[in-house]
Amino acid sequence: MADEVKITNEKSVKNSNNSHLSKKDINRAWFRWWLLAETSNNFERMQGVSWAAAIGPTLKKLYKDPDELKDALKRNTVFFNTEGIWGGLIMGSTIALEEQKSKNPEMDGELITSYKTGLMGPVAGLGDTIDWSTFYTLVLAGASAVAATGSWLAALIVAAAGIAMYFEGLFFTRIGYSQGRKSILSILRSGRIGQALEWANILALMMIGSMTATLVTFNLTIKTKTVDVQKILNNAFTGILVLIIFFSVYWAMKKKKISAPVMIVVIIGFCILASALGIA
Repeated sequence: MADEVKITNEKSVKNSNNSHLSKKDINRAWFRWWLLAETSNNFERMQGVSWAAAIGPTLKKLYKDPDELKDALKRNTVFFNTEGIWGGLIMGSTIALEEQKSKNPEMDGELITSYKTGLMGPVAGLGDTIDWSTFYTLVLAGASAVAATGSWLAALIVAAAGIAMYFEGLFFTRIGYSQGRKSILSILRSGRIGQALEWANILALMMIGSMTATLVTFNLTIKTKTVDVQKILNNAFTGILVLIIFFSVYWAMKKKKISAPVMIVVIIGFCILASALGIA
């Protein structure tokens, strides 16, 4: 009888430690992180409080013991700062680690803290480079070109990009949870990131070229009764002046390290002078 009770108690403890996290729990953690990621930024903890608020309901489901829950919340409010969308990878894999710890109390909680701290920099580098410096910049450039034509579709393009990035982060969170720590390491070690950046750079160059050709105009007004300089240039090389101006600005900013605000003032001054002299 005593053995029977002992076996029953052991089963009860085992069942209480099994969290049975559902897809809904993972989705909710991501949704809360997406909403809160940048709301608690401060010099002491940066996104730490937002992180704890996002993962809090999941921790509450994992840890039934109040002291264990308190410890889990404490280690998830420490200093943390990364890019929000790609941070879903850390969110998902951290949940997987916390789930592991809830089933194995002897597991050191500092492992989870060290894991988060070690990955927040590399993941932020990926997210900032791929999403914000490349993808979103291209989207805004394309939307700006559409807006310049007076079309309301520009707003829809930006909104669609935001929705796409939300589901991108949700995908990362699910991958992070399903594969645990291996998910981020495999991404960092694979050559796919380099390929993605190379494709993004090619697309960016194409976008810059098409936008320069369609949005930048510069026409010379120098002509006589028999000679039209602009018409001659168009027949010889359409858009040659725009191309020269573009690469001149690129050279000045790249080689001479002239900042964008100063370059804008220089361009405005050049346009005013050319107009005043009657040559453009």
